[in-house]
Amino acid sequence: MTRVSFYFLFALIITVYSADENTLCTKDYCSKQDCKNANNNVPEECRIQNATHSGIFLPYPGPCNCCDYCLKNLAEGDDCTVGDVGLSPSGSVCGNALTCEELVEKEPEGTCQLISNTECTKAQFAFDEKVNNDTIGHMELREICDRRGLYGHYKCIPGENCYCRSNENKRIFGDIPYSSIANHVLNCACSATYEEVSTFLGRNLKIGEFLRCQSNGDYDTVQCIDDECFCVDAVDGALTYPSQDTVNITMISNETLPCFDYEIHKENYYNPCEKEYLDTLEAASIFEEEVDYVVFGISLPTCQLDGYYAPVQKTKDSYYCSDPEGNQLEGFKVSLNENDYTDMVKIMNCACARARSITTEQKPECLKNGNYCPMQCRRGFCRCVDENGNQIKKEISITSSEYNDYELECANMSGFSEVPEECMK
Repeated sequence: MTRVSFYFLFALIITVYSADENTLCTKDYCSKQDCKNANNNVPEECRIQNATHSGIFLPYPGPCNCCDYCLKNLAEGDDCTVGDVGLSPSGSVCGNALTCEELVEKEPEGTCQLISNTECTKAQFAFDEKVNNDTIGHMELREICDRRGLYGHYKCIPGENCYCRSNENKRIFGDIPYSSIANHVLNCACSATYEEVSTFLGRNLKIGEFLRCQSNGDYDTVQCIDDECFCVDAVDGALTYPSQDTVNITMISNETLPCFDYEIHKENYYNPCEKEYLDTLEAASIFEEEVDYVVFGISLPTCQLDGYYAPVQKTKDSYYCSDPEGNQLEGFKVSLNENDYTDMVKIMNCACARARSITTEQKPECLKNGNYCPMQCRRGFCRCVDENGNQIKKEISITSSEYNDYELECANMSGFSEVPEECMK
């Protein structure tokens, strides 16, 4: 998506929203609708929204979606309706990773059954099997799958952090310190949409080509394009004040934009990395005009989707792990004159270094490039982990006679011939 088409898209959205506001779906229109009875009929499952009671909110089947409307999620084995032309809409739907399987003798009725042919549901079956065989690790969590049976939008490491991921189980931008209510505070919609767009285009998008995200992967509620700023919803990026004019970036405040928050947004809007990025480009452009010569080899910082510094940064002689403000994290650095720097940089993600910076409990052990050590030890027990710190094999006591074989297995799982020395503390 080019910048021109991107801006055109937003102009179109603003026009559509403005048109809706001025025709039928106004706040005044909704205030006159009788939503009391409709809202009282929202299922208990939708009002509670926890592990056992949940539902999916949908547009209300009436003009302008003025009232609340929610389908409750059914559990595995619950009766369901497959659906057919002429049937009344159901008030429920099979929950995540479940599908309504027909009962031939009672068509179109059925029961909610697990979708069994996706990688995520296969991982769930494997987890259950490990539980039954008593081979499950104490920090392993059962996979969360979405309605289609694909990987859920986040994953958690107990005691460390929760991070956003794609439906293919690829880690993407957005994380928070570990939380038992991550499903309520880690929506990841902004980073997930970015991943889809960049995958479609086959390249990373530049600053200004995509809406800015928050650190947890949600949309930043304040967005600025070509120095014109407006408010959007954090979950879906939709305009939240469609009838309000855009505000010039030099004039934004909590008085001119209802969504502006001084605790979150900088006075000049731009966050540290994107400011350095844009300032560097502007300085290069001015220089090119003065000397009438194209400048090559500009050193630009690598920015996250929230405008802060990405975990891996490069200088002229090294790569280092950075916090969001651009400061090096502890001693996690790979110098370009090291013998194995190419291999270390190729896999460098600094996921462990970043986790250490936000973890309040026991901090994970990291390689010198900021990646997770393939084996993590705590309170006399060690466990194998993947590149994101997720436990992948049941822990073992450091006094066990099988410890040496276990250590080698952890290393092999991560592509090492042995566990690196910096991990063995």
